[in-house]
Amino acid sequence: MSADRRREERFAAEGEVSLETLPPLRRLIHGKLTDVSAHGFRALHADRELTAGERVRFSHAFGSGEAVVVWTRILEEQMASGFLVVNGGVRQPTQ
Repeated sequence: MSADRRREERFAAEGEVSLETLPPLRRLIHGKLTDVSAHGFRALHADRELTAGERVRFSHAFGSGEAVVVWTRILEEQMASGFLVVNGGVRQPTQ
């Protein structure tokens, strides 16, 4: 049995997310939002180069700002990444 290490409640979320990696190598990445929390979010995308520790600008229906990639996993033909917001904010979806 694995313990859930999440410190904040997560809320299911849908919609587009735009990510832009910061210099020196700027890339624009489009993805799908899967959930949000008070200080982070998770998204599916196709960029295999996005790695933990990389900083991005983000924008989605629940917030915008800058975030750090905490983890990235390969899920068949797409990638899933978790992000920690370091500048800006994320509001919770209404239930």
